[in-house]
Amino acid sequence: MALNQEKSDILVIGCGYMALEYHKVLQTLGYSATYLGRGKSKADLFFEKTGVHPLLGGIESVPVAELTKYKFAINSVNIENLYTSSVQLLKAGIKFLLIEKPGALELTELKELQSLATAMNAKVFIAYNRRFYSSVAFIQNYIRSVEPVESFHFEFTEWTHLINPEDYSPSVMKHWLLSNSSHVIDLAFHLGGWPSQMAAFSKETSVNWADQSNFVGSGISEKGALFSYQANWIGPGRWSVEIITKSKRFFLKPMEKLFVQNSGSVNLEEITIDNQKDLDYKPGLYQMVQSFLSLNESELCTLENQIKHFEIYSMIMTGKHRLNEEKYGI
Repeated sequence: MALNQEKSDILVIGCGYMALEYHKVLQTLGYSATYLGRGKSKADLFFEKTGVHPLLGGIESVPVAELTKYKFAINSVNIENLYTSSVQLLKAGIKFLLIEKPGALELTELKELQSLATAMNAKVFIAYNRRFYSSVAFIQNYIRSVEPVESFHFEFTEWTHLINPEDYSPSVMKHWLLSNSSHVIDLAFHLGGWPSQMAAFSKETSVNWADQSNFVGSGISEKGALFSYQANWIGPGRWSVEIITKSKRFFLKPMEKLFVQNSGSVNLEEITIDNQKDLDYKPGLYQMVQSFLSLNESELCTLENQIKHFEIYSMIMTGKHRLNEEKYGI
């Protein structure tokens, strides 16, 4: 489907860092979006960097009749405010809504958003931009057209020594795996298939703001691929995904780049990819916005998807659970 041709009906909620990144993409695509913020300092900075004055006062300050002229909206506010502002957007009649990950922090909130979206005949997507990295697109094309995934491994270690809890709300810190680490988890399962069977384990460590911070697990995906994962938030590590086929092992480590190990070799070779869009914009964002505005759902995470995936995130976070244990006789 072609890009939406009504190039002045995009509403962006928020005027912070992510709004700035969305502005770069929308400007290149030819959209003159309206930006709606709350804090004057961020709005002033946004104007300084873009020359665009955001409207101030939050969604509640805009008459519903004014909001109804927008069909597409992007919600880039702080995580703890995503749910409330998304409810307001849907009630105002937004038909196509892209919400920054994770969409909401509670499963009940995601389900309420879905019920409202259904009632309002709206489509809602969750913004996982790493699905759209050029490196990821290369792997997707390979496993779809050459040979499928046999197994995969991922790591979502967080550098907790660099995270200041005072910079985030308590609710975001409590759900840090969902708020941040889900970027990696979503990408790994998007490539290798979401779990049909999984065992997850976690334990407490010395991270005082996280109930669990040491994770390990394994299982089999809906695509028949075996997988494993691990993360230790008090030890060294990094985000990474490894995809193994019969003849190749792809490394997204770092995820913006792509390395391959061929069968019979221990050497890692970097694959040259056309990643200019990932260099010009926040990686993956240009391609994700294009998909959203053209309503190409094949790579996007829908709200329905996120609700289904929430069980997986919860299992990984809490550990000591098994998926489909009765079905598989565990």
